[in-house]
Amino acid sequence: MVKHLQIIMLYICLCYVMLFMLKVSHASPDPKEIGLEAQYSDHLCPAIIDLDCAYHHVVSDEHLCDTHGQTHNTYCEFAKARCREVIHPYQHPVALNLAYEGECTGVPTTFTATEKPASDQTTHENLPMTTITEEPKKKSTTSVHTVLQNVFCQQLRYVSCNSDYDIVCASDKRYYFNRCELAKVQCKERSLYEADFTRCGVHRM
Repeated sequence: MVKHLQIIMLYICLCYVMLFMLKVSHASPDPKEIGLEAQYSDHLCPAIIDLDCAYHHVVSDEHLCDTHGQTHNTYCEFAKARCREVIHPYQHPVALNLAYEGECTGVPTTFTATEKPASDQTTHENLPMTTITEEPKKKSTTSVHTVLQNVFCQQLRYVSCNSDYDIVCASDKRYYFNRCELAKVQCKERSLYEADFTRCGVHRM
């Protein structure tokens, strides 16, 4: 009898250990480790693409140079340009990205059919005028996700999330219709983050 009780107790202990390990493995990440990349990313493009940049308020110099060599006067212009390419990946295999802050600059070097760079040994006869622009190496302190956050949150009253039913659980133990709806709340509650479904438990929206 005693031996059977010991086996039962051992089994119960093992069950508790397994439950504890399962909980740890599905534990929500530390909000400090979750950057803007997870909260404000390309999944918000369907909402950002419909925003009107006329309502975007510029508080400082927002000129951005993209990887296509195009200058954008505001964060809103850049965000919409990127989202257009993200939404149509077949037309744009490599989506536009942020090169650096400020206007695109470079030193254009132009040669015609009768001119040939010293390093180029090919024949330039009957070739049209060609312009080569070398961009200076600059580093940006602004990320794409910071830009998306700025545009999305600044025009929050105009944001219209799509009706895609993609339930997510958040750290406030509430369910949200989709990640766009969660991002709208995150604009006001910066400590809020997407969590594992086990955190929400009973359905609550």
